[in-house]
Amino acid sequence: MPLAPAAVDPELAVLNAQFGDRWTITRRIDHGGALGACHAVRHDPRPSLQGLSAHTAAGLWAAIEYAEAIPR
Repeated sequence: MPLAPAAVDPELAVLNAQFGDRWTITRRIDHGGALGACHAVRHDPRPSLQGLSAHTAAGLWAAIEYAEAIPR
């Protein structure tokens, strides 16, 4: 599936503004053109939790905040 550009998805732009220095954040577009799941991959390889996925941008935001709160 293709990736959504930030210009098409304002929620993706907000996620990248908040977490983009520590995570690579993408969002898929389904075959019908609707926005799909959000994905994040951590830049720092040391923590055990490296990748996250959520159905919504809000869910991914919460997952990233939780992952960053876990002691390393």
